[in-house]
Amino acid sequence: MKTKYSCLAMSSKLSLVKVLRYPCLVFFIVSDPITQQYEQLGTDVVLKCESSLVGIEWKHNGIWIHHNTKMHENGQQLTLMEVKKHQAGTYSCHDPENKKVLSVVELHLGFPPQQMNVQCWASQYPEKINCTWDIWPDTHLRTTFISTYRLGLAAPDPLNECVQFDINPYSCQIRDYKMFADLPYLVNVTAVNPLGSLTVLHHFFVENIIRPDPPVNISLYPVHPGSNVLLLQWSPPPSWPQLDYFPLSYLIRYKRTGAKQYRTVGPYERTSFLIMGNRPGSTVHAQVAARDFTGMGLHSDWSTVVIAKL
Repeated sequence: MKTKYSCLAMSSKLSLVKVLRYPCLVFFIVSDPITQQYEQLGTDVVLKCESSLVGIEWKHNGIWIHHNTKMHENGQQLTLMEVKKHQAGTYSCHDPENKKVLSVVELHLGFPPQQMNVQCWASQYPEKINCTWDIWPDTHLRTTFISTYRLGLAAPDPLNECVQFDINPYSCQIRDYKMFADLPYLVNVTAVNPLGSLTVLHHFFVENIIRPDPPVNISLYPVHPGSNVLLLQWSPPPSWPQLDYFPLSYLIRYKRTGAKQYRTVGPYERTSFLIMGNRPGSTVHAQVAARDFTGMGLHSDWSTVVIAKL
């Protein structure tokens, strides 16, 4: 085995370890593959050197290791006590006489998936259902997800893929589903990384999770110069696909200068609203939310706030 120090990364048939030192980049080139080792943060970790020599010496990211109470050698092993995140990286063991590389371990530290929350919303009803999830605490490791769904809570209903997209790996989309189904849909999301896996089940009735995106293009201004009547206008959310067949209704909330709470009115089918009874010099804040015309599901989040000063 040979140790090569170079400021350039050049290797064709040999395994190449990550950059180990700056500004001159230091590489180890070894004939055997680098061992990938995954361990949990906060635990004791044992690294093994593939050699029978005694008095092995170790480097971490190209720097000789100085032993302390949290790190010690035992023959061909290096033990790291209660490992912290900064201790991840490349470990190489060396011949104590000529300092040649004996073997290399790439240590990855993190956690298995521990907790996950899954939510699904039909913000593009009746065409698509979007499911999202978040996982905590951070695993600090590359975590992949498997997402499926079925109609009904048990077999024999077939499993279908909830399609994931690279743009957001914490989400998937359901496009093939039945409206007004008598049975709930069951979404199954499994998080997987080298330290473990976690599966969460989430069920829903489609019509209960209808929730449009907020309205857009909100504006608020006097109906004519000098008027104390304000005209609030907006546009439907562009993600809502079939307004002609599945119209939306709207809630409006507004408050004037000095008011502690918003006043909420609606729902209305139109996309404008007159706010009257305003005093000269007052300031009005207003927002709009959308909901399926039939009242199924929930209303959207409130739109951005618009402000008009008289």
